Amino acid sequence: MRATMLGLFAIAITLSGASAFGSESLTVRAADLTRRVEAVGADKTLGMLLKDPEKWASVQKKITAGTSDWIHVASLLYRHADGAAREELAYSLAGALVHSPGEILLASKISGISIADICLGPDVDNNAYNSYNSATRELKLRVAAVTAVAEPALRDERDKCLVSLRQARAGLDKFFGREE
Repeated sequence: MRATMLGLFAIAITLSGASAFGSESLTVRAADLTRRVEAVGADKTLGMLLKDPEKWASVQKKITAGTSDWIHVASLLYRHADGAAREELAYSLAGALVHSPGEILLASKISGISIADICLGPDVDNNAYNSYNSATRELKLRVAAVTAVAEPALRDERDKCLVSLRQARAGLDKFFGREE
């Protein structure tokens, strides 16, 4: 009976995402990731996230929401990402332009993330933007949000971002066969 109870307890702990060696919550929080980066480094934190596609997708979605804590996490991870992970972080930050353009531009300025890397059109491989109308609608929202950034200290970043977004429009036109 005692062995059965211990076994059920172990199963319950495993299903909850905890282990005897620490907790791996199924809910990813920005503060937890920031602490993890500080404790073990961005490379190991990014590696942990990439091993769990559900967590990684959750992180990307939260970055796209554009809250300060998630923008900070993105800037910590971005510098250590490469390949698909870097591209996915870039698209997440680009999506956050609609919600927090000033914070995204400031994060770029502080962390050294290239404006050209994050002032992107929507990812046409994402089903939400796989049509010309949906992709251009999203791009117009990004342009409007960035245009509204009035902080003098971010003027250069804003202007560079708008140039990049205009280039993204030309890329969408070409991709969808709408070139003139």
